[in-house]
Amino acid sequence: WSDSALGDPATDFVGVEAWGGRAFTERVLAAYGGPADAGFLERVRFRTLCVAVYTTKHALATSSPRELERSLKIMKCTLAGN
Repeated sequence: WSDSALGDPATDFVGVEAWGGRAFTERVLAAYGGPADAGFLERVRFRTLCVAVYTTKHALATSSPRELERSLKIMKCTLAGN
């Protein structure tokens, strides 16, 4: 429980968006049944991009081509709305 917190549920969908893309996120959100206001998916998108930028920086700093490829793919798909 050390990482439990009250916050924006959009944060919980960042991994879903990064892993499966927007269409998958929308399907998961429909099944979720929790609150999702008008800006929910935009906040998911923004936070997913933030994670992708951070992991790209980390991949460059640690010379990790696999992580770099994955991070750039997430960034490209998120920006394209896929």
